Amino acid sequence: ELGAHILDLLSGKGELDYKVLEQHLNENGLAQALGISQEKWEEYRRAGVTIVNPYIKTLDTLIARGKIRERIDLRPEGGISDTPRYSYSLI
Repeated sequence: ELGAHILDLLSGKGELDYKVLEQHLNENGLAQALGISQEKWEEYRRAGVTIVNPYIKTLDTLIARGKIRERIDLRPEGGISDTPRYSYSLI
């Protein structure tokens, strides 16, 4: 289910970096994929809970199945000119 949400987001918004994609999923889709209400997910997030492993595993699975591509961008961030950031798009 999380994979379907990721594909839907990439279909509608084009290429997204890891953090932006995660933010969109937090706003809509991740709670449903976890089987909890959006309100409960917001409560967890305010308490500092993050769900990273299922998110990364789902991205890796979509890459392995040829559904999405992963790209590494080097960006200026925090005073470092070549910080690597992952971006994803549909194939």
